[in-house]
Amino acid sequence: INSPLPPLQITTTSLPNGTSGVFYSQQLNATGGQQPYNWWLPAGSSLPPGTMSLSSGGLLSGTPSVAGSYQFQVAVSDNAVPQNVVTQSLSIIINPPPSPLQVNTTWLPNGSPGVAYNQQLNASGGVQPYTWSLKPGSANPPPGLSIGLDGRITGTPTSSGTYYFYARVTDAMSASAD
Repeated sequence: INSPLPPLQITTTSLPNGTSGVFYSQQLNATGGQQPYNWWLPAGSSLPPGTMSLSSGGLLSGTPSVAGSYQFQVAVSDNAVPQNVVTQSLSIIINPPPSPLQVNTTWLPNGSPGVAYNQQLNASGGVQPYTWSLKPGSANPPPGLSIGLDGRITGTPTSSGTYYFYARVTDAMSASAD
């Protein structure tokens, strides 16, 4: 005797925000019925503008091109009873693209030889988190100081003088600014 299958239902009820011009990928989920499931957009339903699509396996992916709030429906059927269709209304917010990445720190307070130094470099724009480094080909920071991945210049200077060097910030999308 076969036990009845639990009813088919879509368990994805909300979607994380996306960003215009940034690739988006989110797996939709269902339970019950009999796998494999077949996903699609019902007639009259559409995804945010851009290259967004919904695969038959339930993967919502692509690059949205216009910021805004979008509502749409998704549908799923199961393998046991293909005419057993469940729909779910979903909404997604597509945020505007980030402003260009830039380093905001252009000078640092003076330090003194033999005295601990600790200053934070600042950046804006791009997509966080940021990673900091010395720009390739740049002169080094003053002897005894280094730039951490978090953008903090720390250490104890060992000599006096004026030093010029370039820091580089790289964002989560691999954009960089010096």
